[in-house]
Amino acid sequence: MALLRKTLVDFPISAIVHLAGISEDYSGTLPEELYRSVNYHAFLNLLRLSREAEIERVIFASSALVYGRRNADEVVTELTPPHPVTFYG
Repeated sequence: MALLRKTLVDFPISAIVHLAGISEDYSGTLPEELYRSVNYHAFLNLLRLSREAEIERVIFASSALVYGRRNADEVVTELTPPHPVTFYG
């Protein structure tokens, strides 16, 4: 985390686009703790460091799995209620 902190402070960064993480465990077989560590705790650390470095914009790309499994013809928008069926979602 020290290297990330130094990078965020030493360079003129105006925004972060967060695309890292474990994805696409459609079967839900990967350990929940692995997702929690990589996708949640690491992201919180990034947010804390961004705040320390006074970076005002963080763009987070989420997964469509937050909406659960859907039929191909269903329309999903930001207003669709979440219905995850795995921890990843």
